Amino acid sequence: MAPTPEALQVAERLYESGHMQRAKTMCHELLKAGPNDRTLRLLALIAYQDGKASEAIDLLHQALGRREDVAEYHSILATSYRKLGKLVEATTAYRRATELTPDDPEAHNNLGACLFDQRLVAPSIDCYEQALSLSPNLAAAHYNLGNARQAQGKHDEAIACYLRALRIEPTYAAAYSNLGAACYATGQRDQAYEYYRKAIELEPNHVEDLNNLGVLHHDRKQYDTAVECYEAALSAKPDYLDAHVNLGLTLKEQDGSTKRLSATGVSSMRCRIVQKLITILLSCCSPRVSSKQLPSRIAASSNCGPTARKRAATWVLCCVRTPNSKRRLHSFAKRLGCSLNWSKHTSAWAIR
Repeated sequence: MAPTPEALQVAERLYESGHMQRAKTMCHELLKAGPNDRTLRLLALIAYQDGKASEAIDLLHQALGRREDVAEYHSILATSYRKLGKLVEATTAYRRATELTPDDPEAHNNLGACLFDQRLVAPSIDCYEQALSLSPNLAAAHYNLGNARQAQGKHDEAIACYLRALRIEPTYAAAYSNLGAACYATGQRDQAYEYYRKAIELEPNHVEDLNNLGVLHHDRKQYDTAVECYEAALSAKPDYLDAHVNLGLTLKEQDGSTKRLSATGVSSMRCRIVQKLITILLSCCSPRVSSKQLPSRIAASSNCGPTARKRAATWVLCCVRTPNSKRRLHSFAKRLGCSLNWSKHTSAWAIR
C-alpha cells in the first residue's frame, strides 16, 4: 500500500523545518508501505544535507526508476554528482532537466555553471543567456555570466554583469567579491577596495576577500592594516597559503619601513610562523611524492598557480631573520629545488 499524501506532507514539513532525523525516520516508515518516488526524493535531499552525496545519488536513481520524467529529480541528481566532482555525469543530468523543463531559467543556469566548472566557457555563456532570456531578473545568472566574461578577459563586460546582479540582489556578497577582482584587473583599485570591503561586511570570514583587501592595503603602504587583514584570513583558515605568503611579504616591507630588519623582538614569532607554513606545505604532499614533484603539488593544493614555488621560497626568505630551525629550512629549500645560506653580515637568509 502506497503512503498517503498527508503522511508525505508531514515528512516534508519536518524536513523544511530542520528536523532531519525525524523526517528521515518517517520516510523509512513510509517506505515500508511500498516504494514511492517522492519519499525516495526526500530521503535523497536529507542524505545530501548530511554530506552523503553518494547515498543521495543511489536514492535518486531509485526514484528515477519509478518516475524518469521529473525534472527536479534530475536536478538534484546533477547537484549530487557535482558535489562529488563528477561533472560529466552532472552535465548529463542537468541537460535532461532542461529537456524536461525548457522554460525553467534555473535549470539552464545550473547547466551553465556545470559547463563552466569544466572550463567550457562559451557553452556556459549560451546557457546563462538562455536563462536570462527566460528570467531577466535572475541574479545568479547575471553573476555567472560575469564570471564567464571574466574568464574570457572581458573585464568591463564582467563588471556590467556583476552590477546588474547587485541591482537585483544588493546583498550578493560573491558578486561584490568578484566585482572587486574585475575592478582590480582593470586598474580601478579604489573601486576594488570599496567592493571588497562591502563583500567582507556581508561575509566577515571570507578569506579570499580578507586577503585581497590586505593586498590593496599593502599597495597603499598601509602595512599594519594589511597585516590585520591577513591575520584575520588566517584566523578563519590557518592553512591559507596566499595569506601566509602575503603576510610574509608585508612583514618584510613593514620592517624595511621602520628599520627593524635586525631586531630580535619579533624574530621568534616569525620563526614559529615559518615553521607552521613549512608544516602546512609539506602536509599537502604524501610521503611518496618526490622532491621534484613537491613544488607542483604545492601549487595544485594551494591554488596559487605556477608561481607557488617562487612565492613560497620568497616568503621564507622574507620572514626569517634568525638562523633557528636551520635543519627545517634547509630541508624545505631542498624540496623547493634551491639552497639557503645564513649570512652573519646581513643577518638574513640568502638563496641560490
